[in-house]
Amino acid sequence: QKGVFNSLGAVKIEDNLNLEANSSSSAALTVRQLGTGNLFQVWQGAETASPSSALTLTSSGLLGVGTQSPNAFLDVTGKTEQLRLSYNTNNYASFTVGSGGALTIDTSGNSIIFADPVKIASMSSLFVKGAEKGRALVIFDETGDQNILAASASGTTKATLSRTGDLAIDGQISNLSGGELSINDNLAIKGTDINFKVGTFSAIKTDNQKLTLDTGT
Repeated sequence: QKGVFNSLGAVKIEDNLNLEANSSSSAALTVRQLGTGNLFQVWQGAETASPSSALTLTSSGLLGVGTQSPNAFLDVTGKTEQLRLSYNTNNYASFTVGSGGALTIDTSGNSIIFADPVKIASMSSLFVKGAEKGRALVIFDETGDQNILAASASGTTKATLSRTGDLAIDGQISNLSGGELSINDNLAIKGTDINFKVGTFSAIKTDNQKLTLDTGT
């Protein structure tokens, strides 16, 4: 039957509903909300058995899965895995938010690849934890022409590790346990004006190929 169906109240269908359309210019199903309620609502369970919200589309275009009151364009609510992105049934990434708000990303593979720089917002920190035997906890693989690592404080660079393995710091290197700092290889000090402290000597300088020890006395 063709035409427009108007109902003065709610329409209840207690059987399967099959919609078929054969049009290349219009949608098979169009829903218009003339009031302030949701555009679309799917419930799980009988009316008299406190059904749970399975799917909600609000008049603002917010889609909620597992929630009747979505707070974002896509809001997925659940106590277990909330989102899975799959290549096929065996290759996927699982996203789960715990009761404390922490996000767990678990992939069927062995790694997570970031194609662009990752920025940790202010007032936050990056904590890396793992227990894989025979593997490094963090691997930095620089394949361009930049430093492997750069550390800064308030926008000022304090340490860099170049792609050739050269370490440069603005500060001191100390043994956090308070003991001696051991260097298990030859130490080469290069430069035209070098100053550093050794034991009770306040300074050691190189001047015209000469080494001067100054005790301060």
